[in-house]
Amino acid sequence: MRNLFEAALIIVFCSVAACSEQKTDVFKQLVTADSLSRHDQYDSAKTLLASMDTTKLTTEEKALFYILTIRINGTSLYESKLDTMLKFSERYYISTNDSTHLAEVYIHKCDGCYFYKPDHDSSAYFLEKGKKLANQKAPDHFLLSLIYWYQIYIHALTGDYQEMVKDAEMQSLHAEKSGSKRQTAYAALNTVSALNYANQTDKLDLHIQAALNWSKYLRPYDIAFIYSIYGDLFLNNNPTAAKNNFDKAFAIQPNSKIAQKNLAQLYFKQGKIKQADSLCQKCLDINWSEEKIDLLTIYADCKIATNHLNEAIEIQKNIISEKDSIINRNKKYSAQNAILKSQPKESTVNNNQCIFYVLVGVLAISTIVFTILFLIQKKKAKELETKAKCGLPHPKEELFIETLEGKDDKNMTQWNKKMQLDFIDYYRSIHPEIINQIETEYQPLTPTLMIFQILSTIKEPKEIQSIMGITESSYYSNVSRIKTKKKITL
Repeated sequence: MRNLFEAALIIVFCSVAACSEQKTDVFKQLVTADSLSRHDQYDSAKTLLASMDTTKLTTEEKALFYILTIRINGTSLYESKLDTMLKFSERYYISTNDSTHLAEVYIHKCDGCYFYKPDHDSSAYFLEKGKKLANQKAPDHFLLSLIYWYQIYIHALTGDYQEMVKDAEMQSLHAEKSGSKRQTAYAALNTVSALNYANQTDKLDLHIQAALNWSKYLRPYDIAFIYSIYGDLFLNNNPTAAKNNFDKAFAIQPNSKIAQKNLAQLYFKQGKIKQADSLCQKCLDINWSEEKIDLLTIYADCKIATNHLNEAIEIQKNIISEKDSIINRNKKYSAQNAILKSQPKESTVNNNQCIFYVLVGVLAISTIVFTILFLIQKKKAKELETKAKCGLPHPKEELFIETLEGKDDKNMTQWNKKMQLDFIDYYRSIHPEIINQIETEYQPLTPTLMIFQILSTIKEPKEIQSIMGITESSYYSNVSRIKTKKKITL
C-alpha cells in the first residue's frame, strides 16, 4: 500500500513538473519574442509568435502574448478585438503590480484611441499614465521612446510645434539608451519633422543628414518626406538643389504628396503657373491640415495669377474652413486634456481648477497668432470676392502704377497712412506671394517699412529713393531697421 502511495506521488510530481516545464517553454518563447522586437528583429519575433500554440496559454502567457502581438503587428489588425485584448492584459498586470507591462498596455490604448475614434485627448491621457509606469522602477527606455514618439504625433496634430521639438529630443535620448536602431532612426526622422513644423530651419540641414544615415530602418514614405523637406530648404536661394531633392523624393515614392506640394511652390516662384496649378490638383487629397493649407494657398495664388477669381474665392473658403477646424481642434484638445490630467479629487478641487484655467490660458496665447492669420485669410477672401463680383480695378490703381513707374512728381512723400495701407492691399491683390513672404519672414512692419520692402523686391536702390522721396542715408537706415525685424529661429 505504501509503495502504491509513493508511486502515486511520483506520478503527480512528474505531471506537475511536466506542466511547469511546458509553461516555462512557452513563456521563454514570449520573452524571446519581446527581446527580438526590442532589438529590431521584428520579422523573427513575428515568426516565433506565429509558430506558437496559443490554445493552451496560461493567464500570464496570454497577457504577454496579447501586448507582444499588438506591438509587433500593430493595432490596425485587431480593430474588432483590441479593447478585449488590452482589458485582459490590463487586469492581469494590475493584479500582479507589473508596472512595465502595464505601461505598454496604455501605450497601445493610446494608439487604439487615435486610430479608431479618433480621440487625441484620451491618447494623451494614456501616454501620461504609461510614462509614469515606465519610470516607476528602472526607466524602460524602449517604452519611453515609444511614448515620446506618440506624443510628438499628437503635438503635430494639435499644433504644439515647440513641444514636438522637446519631445523629439527626449525620444532621441531614450532611443539611443534602448539600443534599438529602428527607434533611433524614427527619432531622427521625428526631429526633422519637429524642426520643420517649428520653423527652426537653421538646424534642419544637420538633422536631415543624420536621418538619411538611418534610412535603411525607415519606410520609403518617410525617406521621401525627408527629401521633400530638404528640397524646401533651397526654394528661395537654390532652385536647382530644391528640384534635385524633390526628384529624389519622387524616385523613392512617385506619388509623394508633400514633394508634389513643395514642387508646386517652386514652380509658382519660377512663374510656371500652369505646372504649379497642375501639381496642386494632383495632391488635393492631402489629409494633413497644415500641409493642406500650404497647398491650397499655392493653388489659390495660381488662380489669382491667371485671373480665375471665382475659383480662388472657393479655395480661400476651404483654407478658412481648414484653419477654423484647427483652431477648434486645438481648443477642444487643450481644454479636455486639462480636465483629464487634473483628475479632480475632493481635497484638491481648487488646485485642479487652477491647473485647468492656466492650461486654457496657455492655449489662448499659443493660438492667438494663428487666429490673427485666420482673420487675415477671411479678409483676403472677402476682398477677392468683391473684386470678382465687380470686375473693377482698384480705384487708385492708376495712381499706384504711375508712382511705381516714376510718373508721379509727388512720389510717396505726401501719402498718409490710409494711402499707404491702400497701396499694400493693392499690391497684395496682384502679388500675394510677395506679401506672404514678407509677413512670414519678418515681424510686423510699419506701413512705410512694408512698402520699402515691397519695392526692394522689384526696384533698384536709386529707384526706391526716388519713388519714396528719401535720401540715400534714409534708404540705408531703412535697410538696417528691417534687418532688426527679421524673425530669428531658435
